Amino acid sequence: MTYLTLAEIREEIVPNDIWTLDNELEKILKRQISSLPSRSNSSESEYKYPEDKASLRGFLDRLFTRHFFQIQNAILQQDTFERLVSAVQHRNVTVADIGCGPAVASLAILNLASNVCCKLNKKIYANIILNDISVEALAVGRKMLETYAKHLYGISGLKIIALNTPFPGSIIQLRRISNMLDPYDICCLPYVLDLVKEDFSYENIRQRLEILAGLCKPTGFILNLQDKFRESFARRIGHLLKASVNKLSLRQRIYDSTNSCDEYSYDYFKIAFFPDQKCYGVDSRFCLQK
Repeated sequence: MTYLTLAEIREEIVPNDIWTLDNELEKILKRQISSLPSRSNSSESEYKYPEDKASLRGFLDRLFTRHFFQIQNAILQQDTFERLVSAVQHRNVTVADIGCGPAVASLAILNLASNVCCKLNKKIYANIILNDISVEALAVGRKMLETYAKHLYGISGLKIIALNTPFPGSIIQLRRISNMLDPYDICCLPYVLDLVKEDFSYENIRQRLEILAGLCKPTGFILNLQDKFRESFARRIGHLLKASVNKLSLRQRIYDSTNSCDEYSYDYFKIAFFPDQKCYGVDSRFCLQK
């Protein structure tokens, strides 16, 4: 088995620790933005959770790259990176992208998997389950994934299933898909728990996330992100699941039409839950006893 270090992949994807989109994805993103209608004087709250074409354009234009890099940076930490490599080694990567919007997390994961494939000289089949209430976002996400996958090394096949039942109501469908295709390697809920908390208690959220964990492979993981201003919420979710909570930072470089660039720094929180290290409320020491 070829050994691959985190440092090798980070140097490939993030030279000098500054994040930029690759040329192909940048072209796809620009084409998609230009194809959607614009809305003047829109605020970030209007496009943070896009539901129509105009708010979707705002999201793609102002938030896509930040969320894309946050997902990649979160996975490119030792605990989650090793699990991604394991999935690639088994030549199959199955992702549940919950609250996906225009498939930001799926695009980020597919890019990482392709880079790992290139280093290990592997080819994989990818199953992507997109889950969002916005039919417009699901359609755009599917189109971007299908277009981008054609340019990625090592992606020998791609199956996309779209669900527009809001989470956690979609758990029944996610379970059915997991049984039909493959247990999940990654269940990604970048910012969707903020919305779920409006209708469910913390205990309800814990129960549903543990159900979701049961649909993952033993080496899979659940990934949630929270803004730096939501630290108390992030740590509450981490405590409920007995999951790791880490504050991460990244620097993003953005070029304008004159090829000059600005750098932006972001802090945010990563909550990672590993089903093989937990036994649903029981200390993991007891799970490992024979």
